[in-house]
Amino acid sequence: MRWKRFAALGLAAYLIALISTLPAQFMLDWGPRWQMAGTLWSGEAVLDGAYRLSWRWAPLRSLAALAFAADVRLDGSGTDITGSVMARGRRLRFDGLSGRSDGALLAALDPALPFRCEVGLEIDLSRLIIDGPYSSAVGEVRAGSGRCAAPGAATSALVPPLVAAIRTGPDDMTFGQLAPVGQGRLHLAEGSIADGRLTVSLTPAGRAALPFMGDFRIDQPL
Repeated sequence: MRWKRFAALGLAAYLIALISTLPAQFMLDWGPRWQMAGTLWSGEAVLDGAYRLSWRWAPLRSLAALAFAADVRLDGSGTDITGSVMARGRRLRFDGLSGRSDGALLAALDPALPFRCEVGLEIDLSRLIIDGPYSSAVGEVRAGSGRCAAPGAATSALVPPLVAAIRTGPDDMTFGQLAPVGQGRLHLAEGSIADGRLTVSLTPAGRAALPFMGDFRIDQPL
């Protein structure tokens, strides 16, 4: 029977080696704007030739959690964000996402946004879970002062420093508020993650302070 155990171990090692060398483009498909390179264990995905998301497998964390774990980095075009990710089935958990970026990244991730901003961003998300009805987030995103405008507009508006604070309540529902720095009670936008949906909308104060956003609203599944 010992030879069967050795054969099973040999087969498992072969399958792991085979999977680890599979090109990322055969395992991941994020659409035509993303170009994949490398392997599932150590690879990268490039968005529009400007932003590179790279990952490197973390074997010890993977074994401890019985899940795929990796260190991740998003860089390029004024962006440098690092953190870690753990994947089990369709569940993605990001931890310690921190770094800097700018408004151009928002436009690249969602070209349909009804505004464009020239502002610096500081990202500090201690946790981000994408898992349908169990999705949640905790952290902050800070925007420096700058100018924003609707696409194609002839003029832009000056925007003060802003902070988006994201917290999870006792019922695991995630709440977020956008406010000027130092004026936490003046909510310009409010949002939530609940039952697998992300919702964000402007407050009356937000529509007055950020006219270039129009009647901006997000209501979509995660």
